[in-house]
Amino acid sequence: MGRPKALTTGDIEHALDIAARVVDLFGFQYWPIFERLEAELERRASREERLNARLNQSMTDQSPVPNVRSGRRFSRDDGHLGA
Repeated sequence: MGRPKALTTGDIEHALDIAARVVDLFGFQYWPIFERLEAELERRASREERLNARLNQSMTDQSPVPNVRSGRRFSRDDGHLGA
């Protein structure tokens, strides 16, 4: 067996849609699942925004430290830096 595939943002959004229907049909005892999925989406968005803000700030920084970038960008889908 290989390594399990990382969940994408789309996967989590799809699961959140399903969780919303489950809560609607079967009650609020399933609410914690909905909240957990929603929190994960918010965490990923926040992480992406914070990283991109820092990268943009470093691009305009006039400090004597050189701005060394490898061209890697944050990937919204997997929450990891990508080439």
